[in-house]
Amino acid sequence: MKSKAAVLIHGYHLEAHGWESVVWGDLEKDVWGVIPRGVEYAWRTKADLIVWGTGASERDGKKEAEVMYERGIEGIDELARICGTKPKVLKEFLESRSFQEADSKDTNSEMRNTLELCLRRDITNVTCVIAASHAPLAARRALWMVLEDESPSTNPPHIHNLTLKNLFSPLNGDITQQHCEKTMG
Repeated sequence: MKSKAAVLIHGYHLEAHGWESVVWGDLEKDVWGVIPRGVEYAWRTKADLIVWGTGASERDGKKEAEVMYERGIEGIDELARICGTKPKVLKEFLESRSFQEADSKDTNSEMRNTLELCLRRDITNVTCVIAASHAPLAARRALWMVLEDESPSTNPPHIHNLTLKNLFSPLNGDITQQHCEKTMG
């Protein structure tokens, strides 16, 4: 039986300099931000859950998670092109699998809340798509949760595979749990 998988599209503060380039990129120049990268990965792997984070900042009364999700829907034609499907099909895919995690106020609580949600849904493989500026903190926090039993609600934790997909990473975009164990342990 195939194990269930989730993709966390990590939030990015809405007032941060260069927000659009970090979360969206420039798809005409083949520069993908966290939204296109996360959506394409979720589509390619047929993820069971797509988590959009966070609640750390607001714009016009909307939390980061909602603004990022809406940006993805707004750009559905471009996303469908990079996913190799029709906009309507991709939109239905996103609508049926997306969860806007707007309760968290920082990277730590975003990771914790996402892992809790995954555990409640029996999802054991989690991929976090994250901007390079957040990767070290997210990797450290996720590793602590998975390896040091800080994973909420369960003892021991049941997340079997955690991967951080990092923009501009020297590791070809992937920081795996095994890599973190070797470099941080």
